[in-house]
Amino acid sequence: MKILMNEKLDNKRVVKLAGLPLMSVEKTKNTKLQSFLGGIVTAYKTFQDDYVSKDIRFLKLSTYKYIRRGNDVECYLFNHKYKDKSLGREFCRKYKNLLANHDDVYVLHANIGESVIFLRLARAYFEKMGTKKPLIIGLQEYHRDLVKMFLPDADVEIIKRVKISLYSDGFDFDDHKLRLIFPKSHYDKVEDDLRNPDAPVKHFVDQILLKLGLAESDFSDVQINIPEEVRLSLLKKVKSIDLKLDNFVFFAPEANTCEAYDSGFWYDLKREYESRGMDVYCNTHRHSQEYSDFKHVDLTLQEAYLLASYSQKIIGLRSGLLDLLVLTGRPMSVIYTKARIRDGFDKLTRDEIIDGFKFRNFENVEEIVDKEVCKAI
Repeated sequence: MKILMNEKLDNKRVVKLAGLPLMSVEKTKNTKLQSFLGGIVTAYKTFQDDYVSKDIRFLKLSTYKYIRRGNDVECYLFNHKYKDKSLGREFCRKYKNLLANHDDVYVLHANIGESVIFLRLARAYFEKMGTKKPLIIGLQEYHRDLVKMFLPDADVEIIKRVKISLYSDGFDFDDHKLRLIFPKSHYDKVEDDLRNPDAPVKHFVDQILLKLGLAESDFSDVQINIPEEVRLSLLKKVKSIDLKLDNFVFFAPEANTCEAYDSGFWYDLKREYESRGMDVYCNTHRHSQEYSDFKHVDLTLQEAYLLASYSQKIIGLRSGLLDLLVLTGRPMSVIYTKARIRDGFDKLTRDEIIDGFKFRNFENVEEIVDKEVCKAI
């Protein structure tokens, strides 16, 4: 008999010790309830638009409460307020030296796909905002790669735990502006509109254009910068796995949003291409052990883009990475599936994913919506 058990039902997860509830977590779209030791200690969090509250209780007595409205925070102990603070002021004070030589700051709160779309629009957006010396703050290491690919002259810093509201559009300070690209409310709206048959805007690119106040014509001509040292680094890595650089297919089987096919599908596809005398590279990170028989090496985003540009074809599950790789101009087959399960959200169907994320204006893209068709690509 298992002493420690982990049960999951709908939006609730329960951890039991010898059959007794040790901890439970229950989520909806706008709430999160954590309960410890059978309810002796509870933590209840609510979030709606730009309001967040968290109440920690011991034997139903409120011991600590945190309330944030925009970037203004109140903290309470036993219902007594002991602190007021502004996250905006604290941010500006903490990074005063970093901000000194820039007029405006843009915090890249975006995954790869949204980041690529923004950076293709960035020059037009900076002009619209009157920004002359922008500072781009990335929250992920790969944001540096992306900024340098699209805006090689722009200054970029990585701050993984930036302590400002991720729901707010931003704030003004002194003669500067800080803008969040994009707030969490933007992503919620994208999903809600995909589920709403009457929503006037469906596609995520149109949602970004609407959010930024730009038009399709504002996309910059793509001139991606890849330094020579990146090319040399890639060639060294490719040599280490003996990849046939002049005759290979690039697989991208992972995605954050879309439900994955099992690894067996990709192994079948691998054998098909190998029967044609072609090599196969598989770009995986999350489940690398499942793909251990594929040729693979850890790559930066710049290296992945450059490697894909050498390929005969790119085949991948619809993901943000493909928003970058499509710009190589190589033939690309894109596989659409329904969305992964997310606590508090109704799962998006495959058709809703297509409505929201179908590639447009790219002649090198083939859309795949049926698993059987995939076997012939």
